[in-house]
Amino acid sequence: QVPRKWKESVTVLIPKGGEDPKSVKNWRPINLQDCIYKLYAALWAQKIAAWAIKSGVASKSQKGFMPVNGCHENLFLAQSILNSTRRSKKPLYMTYYDLQNAFGSISHQLIHVVLQAQRLPKHAREVIMDLYHGASFCILTKEGCTGRIANQRGVKQGCPLSPILFNLAIEPLLQRLAACNEGLELRTTDGKPQVKVSHMAYADDLKTVAATRVGISKLHQVVEDFLQWTGLKANPSKCATLGLKVQKAKQVPDPVKLTLHNEVLPVVKLGEAYKYLGIKDAVESPVQQSQILRVMSRTKKDLNKLLRSELDPWQKLDALRTFVMSRLDYYLRHCYPYKQQLVAFDVYVRAALKAAFKLPKSTSKEVFHQPIPNGGLGCTSIQTMAAATQIGHAIQMLNSPDDMIRAVAEGQVLEVIKRAFVYTPDDETSDREAILAFLNGKDIGCLRRRSKKADIRSLWSELPGNIAMSKTRLATGVNGRYVLQKADGAALDQKQLIRSIKQHMAEWQREGEICAAPHTAIPQTNWGNKASPLPPLYS
Repeated sequence: QVPRKWKESVTVLIPKGGEDPKSVKNWRPINLQDCIYKLYAALWAQKIAAWAIKSGVASKSQKGFMPVNGCHENLFLAQSILNSTRRSKKPLYMTYYDLQNAFGSISHQLIHVVLQAQRLPKHAREVIMDLYHGASFCILTKEGCTGRIANQRGVKQGCPLSPILFNLAIEPLLQRLAACNEGLELRTTDGKPQVKVSHMAYADDLKTVAATRVGISKLHQVVEDFLQWTGLKANPSKCATLGLKVQKAKQVPDPVKLTLHNEVLPVVKLGEAYKYLGIKDAVESPVQQSQILRVMSRTKKDLNKLLRSELDPWQKLDALRTFVMSRLDYYLRHCYPYKQQLVAFDVYVRAALKAAFKLPKSTSKEVFHQPIPNGGLGCTSIQTMAAATQIGHAIQMLNSPDDMIRAVAEGQVLEVIKRAFVYTPDDETSDREAILAFLNGKDIGCLRRRSKKADIRSLWSELPGNIAMSKTRLATGVNGRYVLQKADGAALDQKQLIRSIKQHMAEWQREGEICAAPHTAIPQTNWGNKASPLPPLYS
């Protein structure tokens, strides 16, 4: 048992962005607890998570709060499903679920029953139930704290133990969905069976996938039964369904009428999208293109506001790198703007910086994009950002600890290859050779290019160009893992891969552009850093 004081917390209400603040449900309760309690809870969270993974209790389809690249893996799988069905012109049915106050609604009794069924050791269950027995909180308001309120249901948002408890509590739902034997089949490498995807989960963000109307209805019934059994509620207005059937070799809408809590779920139509984990899940590429263009437009506006501010020059540059440009990374991983759009963005940023810092028009572009220690302003080119993030993302998927993600990644590359080439594999190793040859832009005997390129725009269709731009090559490393190498064969740091790619690209770009135009380069004084005074030109 822990001291009663450890069970007392203060709750702060944080408004949800973009929602009506006048509604109570649009405020997120965050629990503030003593540090000693959080340390104790974190130790148990680490032990329980390790037990759940090792024992196989935690499904690999649950990517939220797990020690994996979960958000990006789910988005990759979602895009692979859409791309594969577009290429093959196959039916596709999906349902997106939005749970109402999922963390705050989980019953403590449900947690106890599920942990017991999962055979978590008794002493661990007793510790968890003791942490919630007699727990209370007060709500911090402008007038001060309210009286103590008993915590009778829900896990505490802000407690280190809450994420793994929530995951284990909804684990029965994921297992039931997997047992339905429904889903959409995706190809892998030749000689291996296809993988079937029926659902994806990121904490309480749930998505089901099927190849038929009957299949998606069956999966929906499982979700509906689970909600009824647990007492959890969904937001029907924020859920959605998508149905596509094939008619005359074309995908056409085929909406499925599904209901939750006696309300019909909205239908995602062609040309529309459902925002899944921050990225628009759309069948048509222009929808995703418009999303990244809007983000780039907002970034330009914020850049102008920042440069007009009263901050010192080094502060503006630091804020630009840290808060403005960094927001593009997430979208550049999953959206694929055209090169001319990236070039135009870089031109705009350089023009704005020239005007703000009174630089001559002849200033080399690498002055803006080189790191500060190299004499530049440290504003990485968006072309470099896009290439580095997409290369790193692709290699992370090819080397994922999840067998299914790895298989789907290789299968997606082969789909692109078979659309662009006549592929005649010689033996079992031909798939790996073909993947490496295609991504490195090399010719091998089993690949013969068709008369024209015939693939949709995707991560894999853009990857060969990005690898060529970065002056790297993909190779096979230890245990069959994919590694990225420099021209001399030295491998880049796989743990910090995206950062390593950016640094590598900065090195060879510096050798080229800046050395070729030294009269426009800024001396290596680290003037963009707070520690060094600015030259008179920038004062």
